[in-house]
Amino acid sequence: MKQIISILKLSLAALVFVMLCAPQMAQAGCVFLKTLEAKTSKNNNVLSWTTMAETDNGFFLIERSNNGIDFEQAGRVQGAGTTIDQKEYKYVDLENKGLRVFYRLIQVDITGDVNITNTVLINRKSADSVFEITSMENAVTDKFFNMNLTSSKEGILEYRLQTRMGEVLQKGQLEVVKGENALSVDLSQTTVGTYQFSIRITNEIEVIALRKVAEPEAPGSILTIMEEKKD
Repeated sequence: MKQIISILKLSLAALVFVMLCAPQMAQAGCVFLKTLEAKTSKNNNVLSWTTMAETDNGFFLIERSNNGIDFEQAGRVQGAGTTIDQKEYKYVDLENKGLRVFYRLIQVDITGDVNITNTVLINRKSADSVFEITSMENAVTDKFFNMNLTSSKEGILEYRLQTRMGEVLQKGQLEVVKGENALSVDLSQTTVGTYQFSIRITNEIEVIALRKVAEPEAPGSILTIMEEKKD
């Protein structure tokens, strides 16, 4: 059975190893992901990532979204196969899709097994903005929603989960430090549906769409790869 693994809590600030592989499969390919980040470059968006070692790595699919829920394939980058050398990858997205763009990688090994990274964001905010969301897990979740953000100063982060009609279902506060911060919200008791998740520090607010599901869902691109492997 194909293994689908979602990589959780990827910090862009810490140089930690994240293993993209299916540990239950003795012959499965593995990729040790060191960093993943998205940046703006004039009129383009640049996604870059570094691997420390690769085993049977076929290729990476780059996926893009405007809302963090509905992704489309933006491109494909060939993997290094098997290597113990550090590899640098870059993908330049020539289709600028707006002020805020979400990206993630789908890593596919030579047998067709797939792995998913966290989502990273490009947010064209003003230079004096208070905070910036740098990465998050899939906005389609059955349990927890986790994200990383950077703050330009210490303060109190306020968050709210609400319906599209504005009914507040959950709210809370978190002390943030200057620099990297992490936020985790338990959605296990939330009814299946689509919601708005807002974050506020001082007078700056950011809103992200979330979709609560009954059980984990595989992205459409992964389902397509699975069907191709069957054939």
